[in-house]
Amino acid sequence: MAETSITINDVVFVVDCGKAKETSYDALNNTPCLLPSWISKASARQRKGRAGRVQPGECYHLYPRCVHDAFADYQMPELLRTPLQSLCLQIKSLQLKSISEFLSKALQPPEPLSVQNAVEYLKMIGALDEKENLTVLGRYLSMLPVEPKLGKMLIFGAIFNCLDPIMTIVAGLSVRDPFLMPFDKKDLAESAKAQFSARDFSDHLALVRAFDGWKDAERDQFGYEYCWRNFLSTQTLRAIDSLRKQFLYLLKDIGLVENLESCNICSHDEHLVRAVICAGLFPGICSVVVSKSLYLGAISYIQFACWGEDTENVRPLGGVRTNIKYIVQNKEKSISLKTMEDGAVLLHSNSVNAQEAKIRFPWLVFNEKVKVNSVFLRDSTGVSDSVVLLFGGNVSSGGLDGHMKMLGGYMEFFMTPELATMYLTVKRELDELVQKKLSNSKLDIKSHNELLTAVRLLVSEDRCEGRFVFGRQIPASSRNFEKEIQVGSANGGGSNAKSHLQTLLARAGHQTPSYKTKQLKNNKFRSTVMFNGLDFVGQPCGSKKEAEKDAAAEALRWLSGDSQSSETTVDYMSAILKKSKKEPHNSAARWR
Repeated sequence: MAETSITINDVVFVVDCGKAKETSYDALNNTPCLLPSWISKASARQRKGRAGRVQPGECYHLYPRCVHDAFADYQMPELLRTPLQSLCLQIKSLQLKSISEFLSKALQPPEPLSVQNAVEYLKMIGALDEKENLTVLGRYLSMLPVEPKLGKMLIFGAIFNCLDPIMTIVAGLSVRDPFLMPFDKKDLAESAKAQFSARDFSDHLALVRAFDGWKDAERDQFGYEYCWRNFLSTQTLRAIDSLRKQFLYLLKDIGLVENLESCNICSHDEHLVRAVICAGLFPGICSVVVSKSLYLGAISYIQFACWGEDTENVRPLGGVRTNIKYIVQNKEKSISLKTMEDGAVLLHSNSVNAQEAKIRFPWLVFNEKVKVNSVFLRDSTGVSDSVVLLFGGNVSSGGLDGHMKMLGGYMEFFMTPELATMYLTVKRELDELVQKKLSNSKLDIKSHNELLTAVRLLVSEDRCEGRFVFGRQIPASSRNFEKEIQVGSANGGGSNAKSHLQTLLARAGHQTPSYKTKQLKNNKFRSTVMFNGLDFVGQPCGSKKEAEKDAAAEALRWLSGDSQSSETTVDYMSAILKKSKKEPHNSAARWR
């Protein structure tokens, strides 16, 4: 209250602890923080002034004078404690030459790393080119009074004709959360919010449903009752409604919207709306990691884009198949989340996804993360691999056929070469279509109906459900080696998988692998082999020894590459392990 200069007439005593939760920015980890810190001398004077404004009062400072004397005179300027993306975009739109040069002339210039992070972010989302010049997308973003990522979401919503729900989401993310969480009725409030989720693992879609329900109730004169029953803020919902109207006016003004009806042809397509959310929030993405309580099964011949429990009767998509790894679940369902910068993160308790024991999507995109004690994601939406590949950032080919990388190798995808080529082709054509639309706002994208149909089919038919765990394809040239492993495991001699794996790890400088074996209810054994941060689980076997061999064979299968013989396969495996030891940040294990 003191920092906002609120005066309460009957306050006589003020207790000042000397601390305040203040928003800051960790440039090294590129993360906003909300941590308790010492206040400034100016804030201490403000707190003291809350007592005795209209009658005599007293203020008790719970810290010694030497601590007070060490306080800064004033609060740190906002320029030094917030991300700079929006500011950098405005600097370029005003043609003020170099961003870093301009900001270095400030009275208290921000850290160079903060400026660099902002510039790299704007390049990543396509607002700046490599020479730090505004792109066509960047010019549009500079005309919208929202954060660049939210502006990009609005623009993509207009381009892909699903504008109405996207305007609601952007407006909701621009104001305070409309979902109220009273301390004494938190369980009821969480239940009310969960009903808007419909178990689709999206805070943003829950917001859309809540707002649409409120609009319907308002038309029937039951708006207040609707908000009271569902723990919603009427004031916030009205602010969202007002912002939506402003967004629509701005989009019409810059030429991206002509006819509101045509801009909402696809608003009912939930999969496309998720894709547009991903396009805006990327690279705000975290992987959904299956914890060690879930078993990682052997490589299975499963259709990539249409998953199911019955692997024998999956429906093919275009006749293209690939080898992937699948997850065999036990009774204890558990997940963890990891981002590129922070490693393990947590979902905020107000998120609809925080109550879920299992999230069926392999990725979550989020708008805001904040570091309190741990790093928390305030809001999130689950997205599939196809959505990330087509609507995320730049995709590049990896070192193997069918290997694709994003974010400099922090995200990796493995599939058949034919499928990878198809995704890269569709991605390239989709990016070209967006650029054409931005350059010529009169362009009717429905004239590219074949491409749009392919995109909608890919994002809607991807039933990944969290089972795509960086499955490495086994080329035909390596199948003889795979057979040798299986024969050696079954016979207990010959090419022993356990000794083979141990030799490979030793050559790469890793420690000896460890095994954990569990006896199943059918008196069979299942073993897990662990090394270099990776866990591999074999199939059930009749004895503990056979189970360990099978787990080792599974690890060797994953490590096998596109070599032509057993000898070169071994060399290739060793190269992978050595690389992962020297450069762990480039390994897919980073996300496990």
